[in-house]
Amino acid sequence: MGFSAEAATLLEFPVTMFDPGSDLTPLKENIDKVVEGLTKWQPAVKTKGISPPPPMVKVRGRDYADAVAQMNLLFLKNRWGDGLPIVPPTKARVMPAVIRLQAMSASS
Repeated sequence: MGFSAEAATLLEFPVTMFDPGSDLTPLKENIDKVVEGLTKWQPAVKTKGISPPPPMVKVRGRDYADAVAQMNLLFLKNRWGDGLPIVPPTKARVMPAVIRLQAMSASS
């Protein structure tokens, strides 16, 4: 599930490089490597066929919201995705963290 462990990052760019008005020169200078990584990379494992299904995963939490948070952490820890949240953040889930951060920065 998710990306293969052998699917190494060929190129890394700082996320700030993609902010509006940022300098895209490093991307332009490496565009051939980007295209090659997206189109030519092949996995080292050449096994074909049907794999047995993985065991079922059970996630528990105090309530539904906690179970969703636990599921997201489980996916992140096992590298079963691309690193983005399984369930997109909502205002209701993000605001408590924003308020805590504001309180911490105000007390500093």
